[in-house]
Amino acid sequence: MSEKNRDSKNRWRNVTIAFRMSPEEDAELDLRVKLCGYQTRQEYIIESVLHQKVTAVGNPLMLGLLI
Repeated sequence: MSEKNRDSKNRWRNVTIAFRMSPEEDAELDLRVKLCGYQTRQEYIIESVLHQKVTAVGNPLMLGLLI
């Protein structure tokens, strides 16, 4: 069994999130990571997902979820 690892802030990182990208999107992600000064894609994606403003656009499907 592999040894458990902690990140630089002593947190457990044991959940994997995966998604697919086109080669063009991959290149854009690499560029953004470098321009923002992050060491890893993981750092950039976590910061982007957790700390950006999200705007929900309503649609009929969402109304069914609220009832």
